[in-house]
Amino acid sequence: MNRKQVFTGSPWEPVVGYCRAIRIGNRIEVAGTTAMKDGEVIGTGNPYEQTKFILQSIEKALNELGANMNHVVRTRMYVMDEHGTQIKRLIFSYVKQWEVASDLTQDVFITVFEKLDTFEGRSSLKTWIYSIAINKAKDYLKSWHFKNILLQKKMFLSGQDKNKTPEEEIMFQHDKKELYKNILNLPPKYRGIFLLHYYSDLTVKEISEANGLPISTIQTRLYRGKEKLKQILKESGELYG
Repeated sequence: MNRKQVFTGSPWEPVVGYCRAIRIGNRIEVAGTTAMKDGEVIGTGNPYEQTKFILQSIEKALNELGANMNHVVRTRMYVMDEHGTQIKRLIFSYVKQWEVASDLTQDVFITVFEKLDTFEGRSSLKTWIYSIAINKAKDYLKSWHFKNILLQKKMFLSGQDKNKTPEEEIMFQHDKKELYKNILNLPPKYRGIFLLHYYSDLTVKEISEANGLPISTIQTRLYRGKEKLKQILKESGELYG
């Protein structure tokens, strides 16, 4: 089977034994790509320029191997690790399924990369990403796929006790696990805002921009959400007085 490689010219390639991309038959694998050129970081402090450079590097390698960006069927993204876990947690607060949250999180960052050139900087990059995540989650909840799953659960899965996934177990072992579980019992309009404010450290203004809602609405929902959470904690015996 034919084998073709694309090299970057980095002095580390022959030492470590890697290349930018390799094609074997009709399959192409591209190595992890960063915003580095000739040992220098490209676009320091500018995520747009860095992402643009990375995508251009990947596209160039694909072209040299007889392919293009439209042929990409799977990606693994590590650049957004800063926000990835928080985005997944936020989406989970809406969809309540880790597998779906993982898929939607991947979709969020694909959308970020595809539409990065439309980011105008009127809000922070973080707020922009969160707004995309919120819209993805809401769109999923409106979809027939989600409604069909709910119907199947009501018909066939009533009372079934499912084991938590390893990821779910890890998340719920942190210090605020009981509080987090109770937050998930809040109505969706309070739940997502709570997580953005108290777990993702977004300001009221940033949450307002991400949700497309007035600041006063966010403030009201935070207040009412706290009151509802207090009631939940009292009922569960975790808050007294």
